[in-house]
Parts: sequence; C-alpha cells; structure tokens
Amino acid sequence: MNYAQFIRQLPKDKRVILDWQALLSVFKDSEGTIWRTRVQDYFYSRDAEHGALDTRLRSDKGSIRIVVHSLSQGQEDAIDLALWDSSMSNAPFVPYKYEPQCFSTLCLIPRQQSTVEFMTFVYGNIVIDLSYSGDNNDVRPVAHYLQSAMEKAVAANPEQRLPARPKITYTVTPTRIKAGETFTVTLPTDYPNTQWDFGFSEELLTPNITYDKKRMNIITLKAVSPGKGVVSFSLMDKKTLWVFTDTVTVNIDPAK
Repeated sequence: MNYAQFIRQLPKDKRVILDWQALLSVFKDSEGTIWRTRVQDYFYSRDAEHGALDTRLRSDKGSIRIVVHSLSQGQEDAIDLALWDSSMSNAPFVPYKYEPQCFSTLCLIPRQQSTVEFMTFVYGNIVIDLSYSGDNNDVRPVAHYLQSAMEKAVAANPEQRLPARPKITYTVTPTRIKAGETFTVTLPTDYPNTQWDFGFSEELLTPNITYDKKRMNIITLKAVSPGKGVVSFSLMDKKTLWVFTDTVTVNIDPAK
C-alpha cells in the first residue's frame, strides 16, 4: 500500500450520521443470519474529537465483538486511526494486511488466515473493528450489512447535517480572574445524560491555564498568565457517536 498515493486518491469525504444502537439492536446480515445486541453490553468512550462504542453481536453462529469509532475530523483521521490500531500488536508481526479489493474506503483483513475472522474497515469518518470469538467464521456478511447502512445514511443526509445538541451553560467563579489564582467552572447536571456523554477535555486547555482537580461537577483550574484562556468540554451524542466541543473563554487579568 502506497499511503501517500492512497490518500491522494480518496473519494470526497463523507459524514456518517446514524443511530448505532438502533442499527445494531437486531438486524439480518447479507447472508440472512440474524444478529442482536444487549443494552447492558454497550460501552462508550470519547475524547475531544473521537467517539466510540464497544459491544457484542450475538447470533446462532456465535458472537462478534464490534467497536465503532467516529472521528469528527473525517476520513483521513479515520484511516490513520485504523492503520495505527492495526499495527499495535504484541505479536512478532502485524496480523493485518491491506485488501485492495475493498467494499469500503479501506479494508484491513487477517494476514495469515484463509477466513476473515476479524477485520477493520473505514467509511467516511467511521472506523469499524469486527472480530469473531469462534474459529473459521467470517465477519464479512456483517461488514457488508454495516457498509450498506452507512451508505444509506450518507445518501439520506446530503447536506451532512449534524445531530441537534442541548444547550449547555457553565458558571465561572470568580467572574474576575487574576494570574496566579485558582478559579472554578461548574458543569451542568440537567443535560439528558441518557443520550449525551459529557466531560472536561484537559488536553484542550490553553497554555495559560492548568488543571487542578475535579469534584462532582466542579472543576478547579489555575490561571497561569494573563490573557484569554479557553476551557474545553466534549459532548458526545451516544446515538451517532458524534462529538461536539464546547468552550468557555475566560479573561485573566495580570497579578497585582
């Protein structure tokens, strides 16, 4: 795989917005096998620009672990994540190889197995990892179903509209902040957390602010130097895995 050439030849970027939990709850793959998930098996994670879910698909054939990653920055970041994840292994060799005859933007399949028991594929801003728990089983019928669902979601949303987001309000105390002093940002507690995963993004703090501690919904920070400072929060829609960034800007006065 010539990475530079591959990137140059990428199709127009796509934004996949669909309800993953609804999609995976029960479905029939391209060979007619019915798969189901259980709500209690869903695990979510997010950072500033990346949302993910991890769950297990179950059928009469066995179970498949599925991890869906949604990257707000688009397909190049999605491809980089897929390549990075697939190369991280304790084995003496990378277990994946590039599949040129791919049904999606990028496919990585087992390097030394005749059956495709695990694979990673990328479509638009989405990376999907699939791995069978049993031997000699093929994940591709499930992958083809997911690919079709993503293509339909893109076609149904040509304007690439994002999910509606709740309005989040923050309280900064004190209202006048001086360099060298601490201040707090109080997070809301009334947002609909059944749909939204919300949290503080320490990695996005501007250099003139440092993190001190978090207790309940109150974050304590320190103003290091005067100027404008930005405190950032990430807000993930659990349905679509889309991550928004919220920011609070504070003015830091010089120390007396």
